[in-house]
Amino acid sequence: MKKLKLTVAALLLALVSMACAVNCDPNNEKSVAVNDSIVQAALGDSIYNIITNAKSITAETISYADTSKENISSVKLSADEQIIIKFLLCNPKNVASNDIVYGRFLPNISFKFKHKKRECVLLFDLGLEKWQVKNANDSVLNTFDLKSPEFTRLANRLFPDEKFFIYLLNK
Repeated sequence: MKKLKLTVAALLLALVSMACAVNCDPNNEKSVAVNDSIVQAALGDSIYNIITNAKSITAETISYADTSKENISSVKLSADEQIIIKFLLCNPKNVASNDIVYGRFLPNISFKFKHKKRECVLLFDLGLEKWQVKNANDSVLNTFDLKSPEFTRLANRLFPDEKFFIYLLNK
């Protein structure tokens, strides 16, 4: 009887160990694949590949005087900042909708992604809370809603002296 109890306990312990080992598998990336496929489907394969594999990302602020736009300053993103923007862009919430809003799209900041000889530009209107994807020919491919203030925080980190970004963070 004692031998039977020890055998059952050992079998139960083995089953629990196997169940834990299967659920703790580091190669189980189902949710990451789903999120990436949502963003990839929304942006398109070629734009998604340029963004995720970009070797060079440049940010520019855009200011409007009268009706003409002036580029105030530009900065090349560091490796850490490139990881941050790629992480933010892979959020499926940021490609989920394009609600109609009242106002004209006037971008405040742009990001130019370069991978090999290909490039694309992302324009962000942080006041209107929208962003657009443009190709190298300057044609708009997609427009999406910004669902969180992280891009405003990133813009403020890149351009800390820009008063408009500070205003948007404090409102």
